[in-house]
Amino acid sequence: MNKEKLYKILEFNKTHSKQIAYAKNIFYDFVGTQSSMIIRDMQTFAQMIFDNKEYKFMRIPMKSKEIGAFQLRLNNFNYLVLNTAKSLANNNFAIAHELYHVLIQENPGLGNAGELYLNNYEDIEEEQMANAFAGAIIMPTEDVRQVVGLLKNTKKIPDELRQNFSYIQELITVFALMSYYQTTYMSVVIRCYELEIFDTQDSDLMEILLYNNSEEKQKKLFDNIPMRKGNRSIMEPTYEDDFAQMYNEAEKMGQENVKRGILTEEDFRYRLEGLKEAYLSVKGEA
Repeated sequence: MNKEKLYKILEFNKTHSKQIAYAKNIFYDFVGTQSSMIIRDMQTFAQMIFDNKEYKFMRIPMKSKEIGAFQLRLNNFNYLVLNTAKSLANNNFAIAHELYHVLIQENPGLGNAGELYLNNYEDIEEEQMANAFAGAIIMPTEDVRQVVGLLKNTKKIPDELRQNFSYIQELITVFALMSYYQTTYMSVVIRCYELEIFDTQDSDLMEILLYNNSEEKQKKLFDNIPMRKGNRSIMEPTYEDDFAQMYNEAEKMGQENVKRGILTEEDFRYRLEGLKEAYLSVKGEA
């Protein structure tokens, strides 16, 4: 991402602040709260919502390093598929992004491909809205301000560290928020600019933050900054794979439907094979 792209995102979020606030209100109303909340386990929390909206939630370690998550309709079922070959932080943000499409946008008629989340902050308006929504529900305004305030009041940063790392306070803040909210580096950076925690007029700071916008550089910084806060594990993939359990459930359900005369044996086998082929295709083994 470059400065121009970042400025465009910040301008979009600013000009669409009312729509983003409206989307948040729909979300909070759906989950039964009148105010913002801290979501400690995004995947478990979102899975309950997906179940309510009749989506099957499936984790698959995909060969693709670009796809974060996508919606799929197969055999008359809606699936939300998460790429667990990407980092835990990316997974959490991708799920929050998909919550916008499932809960706020509500786009039926997915076909066989459905909605796709790529970790590249696309210029499509609905994708920008989904990203802004995800950042807002993961990192509620007042809570972010409180955490940042606590960080500023912690132990003074040694002069040696300040000499070795430009903008060390800001980098520590980003890593702490990443770990606290279990989300991505860039989502934290954007949120800090939105809430005016970081100054958009500070060109050097923006260059430093954008320069470190890769997981490899972030891991290196995390290991080399002794005062950094948080846990590096969110930058690692989990490689969880739910397909075996999903396949067994589909097989059991299919066999019951064959016994009841709802499905023929041929149709049952065809659907089961289609499910396996879709899995292998997504995983990159087809």
